[in-house]
Amino acid sequence: MNKKNLFNWREKTSEHYIFSFLSNSVAEKEIEDIIREQEKWYSLIIKKLKIKNNRKIHYYLYPSRTLKEKLTEDVGNAYANWDDFSVHTIYSKNLKVIGPHEDTHLLTLSWGTSIELFQEGLAEYLHPLWHSKSHNYWVKKYKEENKFEFEKLFDNNYFYSLNPNISYPIAGSFTKFLIDKYGLEKFKESYSSLSKEKNNKENIEIFENIYQKPIREIESDWIK
Repeated sequence: MNKKNLFNWREKTSEHYIFSFLSNSVAEKEIEDIIREQEKWYSLIIKKLKIKNNRKIHYYLYPSRTLKEKLTEDVGNAYANWDDFSVHTIYSKNLKVIGPHEDTHLLTLSWGTSIELFQEGLAEYLHPLWHSKSHNYWVKKYKEENKFEFEKLFDNNYFYSLNPNISYPIAGSFTKFLIDKYGLEKFKESYSSLSKEKNNKENIEIFENIYQKPIREIESDWIK
């Protein structure tokens, strides 16, 4: 039996979402605010990324990290389940994990499953703040502190090895740079062509071919 079925979930439907939450939870009390927030982000994602979608996203709003981990076996704040088009996230008095990130993962499934640099970068693209500071603020800080090696970011193992507080804002900043400077279609081509199954060298060669520039020149332009 699905462990979520052991609880009496309440449900509220909006134009593009199904929200599930527990009785007497913070989510239940604030569900109308949640709906307004997510519908706003949904419209922005669809418009900015030029996506068509006819499926509702099913949100499970857990009142605590403990319960979320118990029912999903996932230890993070939130994750998107591609199999059933759902998002599982914490929504409590002190931690309200909603916004465009997980929705972007689901709504761009038709683009394929790219390397983590681009998957997480695209999910961060529309909300360019990390701990209340811009992605570019963190890139400047981590660059000065030599906290990352740019060319290795095209390797998923290296991306995973970094603290998410480093890798996510870097990915968001670089993605925004590529889309703003070269356009969405070229980024989409790159997103769909680079693969977790390829090694770092292969992905960089594909990337350079798409953008018709050496990787170091693109990095230099981005950092400037």
